Amino acid sequence: LLSCLQKTPFFVVGDGKQTIAQLVQQANKDPLRNISSTLYPLVELDSTMSASLSKLGFTSATVLENGKTVRLRDLSNIMAGGFAENLDLKVNPALDNLAKKIMQAIPGLQYCGIDIVINDLYDCADYSVIEINSAPSFDMNEIPQIGESAAIADAILDYLFSEVRLSP
Repeated sequence: LLSCLQKTPFFVVGDGKQTIAQLVQQANKDPLRNISSTLYPLVELDSTMSASLSKLGFTSATVLENGKTVRLRDLSNIMAGGFAENLDLKVNPALDNLAKKIMQAIPGLQYCGIDIVINDLYDCADYSVIEINSAPSFDMNEIPQIGESAAIADAILDYLFSEVRLSP
């Protein structure tokens, strides 16, 4: 297991001064959201977010109390504004074993990305495999919004070309 990425739905944390709309604008100033529209896209306060806020009794003009966290989406999808946190150093050994078992179920697979929905990272009894990808995108692992970078490309290249050595 080279990296474990946890995705979290888009949320804002109140400061007692700014409106929710202003907090969304502030989130968009994160330099990672400005690298590429396909890595961490800018977040737009849309009708889905407005509906979520309405269910909670808020609007985009609401000023949240200091420290109050409000989730504006139910999806943890990065393209929907979600956050990516690299947990590679915090992974439960049981999750590491589960990932290896899933990968080994496909003969000949040398490396992959596995999307798992799991309720508790420390209790692997309740999970669903969403996707096993033989050509995964790992840019979020290498450039996470939260956590340390994982050198996935380097590790894959080292593994694939371990037999090839250049003479000095």
